[in-house]
Amino acid sequence: MALNLPSIALAACLLGAPQGLPEAGAESGDSDEGEPQISPGEISVRPEDGWTEKGKEVDFVVYGREGRADTVRLRAAGALEAPVPLLADHLADPEAFVRSWNFVDASAAAERGDGWSVLEALMRSPLLSPRCARMKVEDDSSRVADFGGQRLVWASAAKKPGANGKSLPADTVCVSMTAFSGAVTLLPADEGRKTLAVVDLLVVPGGHLPRYISGKSARWWLTGILGTIRRSESAALEELAAMAAAETSDAGMDEDAGETFSDAASETPDAGRDAQTPADAAAVQPSNGPGEEDAGPVDDDAGAPVSSEDAAEEADEDEADAGQVPTNAAAPDEAADGGADAAVSEEADAGTAEDGADDADAKAAETGA
Repeated sequence: MALNLPSIALAACLLGAPQGLPEAGAESGDSDEGEPQISPGEISVRPEDGWTEKGKEVDFVVYGREGRADTVRLRAAGALEAPVPLLADHLADPEAFVRSWNFVDASAAAERGDGWSVLEALMRSPLLSPRCARMKVEDDSSRVADFGGQRLVWASAAKKPGANGKSLPADTVCVSMTAFSGAVTLLPADEGRKTLAVVDLLVVPGGHLPRYISGKSARWWLTGILGTIRRSESAALEELAAMAAAETSDAGMDEDAGETFSDAASETPDAGRDAQTPADAAAVQPSNGPGEEDAGPVDDDAGAPVSSEDAAEEADEDEADAGQVPTNAAAPDEAADGGADAAVSEEADAGTAEDGADDADAKAAETGA
């Protein structure tokens, strides 16, 4: 159930009401752990509760409530552009948060516990002499945990006898404040994207001071606390911007990787065609279209197509050349045979000559006889 904020001024400065809080006027409940949950009255600025708008400080609407003459009570409410989880990191260390107030000149941790510290702080004001405050600062987020919020409180603390913690230097000159208490409450707004911040401050400056001086000093201190919260908001927004830039960069890298993969896949067929052998290229010659003549076989020497008639003539010449090969091959055998016949003829002629010589010799012998 959302909190009903009846203050027109507060509603105007917020982009969304905190989620999960009870209706205005309801009593505070208990969480599962038994801790009392924050009530609407603790962050309400209703006029019927005595709150009066006092103006603005660093885009926070400031309200005041009348009380005792020496007491000043202020409450500021405003919208922060960052979500609670990022802002909560700046409230996680109570001591660091107090030391970040621009009006704290010195501080010392007198005591420490689990989630709390007792600090002594030396604070300045343009209208007052230096003031010293001893306060217990602790995390009170359990009271807004059911709403996804964060809360830090501080209250005046008396000095315990025998405390062994540090204190401000003994020579510190200041007026001890009667009370310096307050709280910072952060609640999710605008569906968790933004934050409702409510800051309380109760000041009893000490000494006999006119209400005007006390009120001005308290307002100056409140502005310092609000400035710390605004600086936390700026840091949280820078963190958000860095995260958004990182996500954009990652998305761009994924897109580039996808494009590279797509380009590689589209180049694969081209690479396959580039890897074809000349024989493969010849095997996939395009066919002729209708009405086109066949280009015929390719002349290896000229690299240009020849006609079918020229191809036929070349084939005939090749066949004729092939037919002449046996004739040429047989020529050596015929020559050999001719040589042999010539030798036989010569032998026959030689025999005939010898026979003639023998006959001549016989005739001569007979004549002599």
